Amino acid sequence: MHVGENEVYITLADNAGGVLVSDLPMLYEPYFSTKSKHKGMGLGLSIAKMIIEQHYRGSITSNNTADGLSTILVLPLKRACDIEDGVLNYEFDDE
Repeated sequence: MHVGENEVYITLADNAGGVLVSDLPMLYEPYFSTKSKHKGMGLGLSIAKMIIEQHYRGSITSNNTADGLSTILVLPLKRACDIEDGVLNYEFDDE
């Protein structure tokens, strides 16, 4: 996590080998899934993207790394953040 002057950057990464390069553009599309049909509907990432973009006016992107998938959430801040006991306390810009 990195707290900038106007935004907070949260990076999530795994070591599961990433996703196919051809799948990256579709990761956040509704009903797209890399899992079998019986293990999900492919809505989780599309709903997360909608909430982050429409409600918080942020962004979410994913890219493959040498080990797996890296996802970066960027959320706007209203004012300076406080970090206490490892917990980020912040406000979103409601304008």
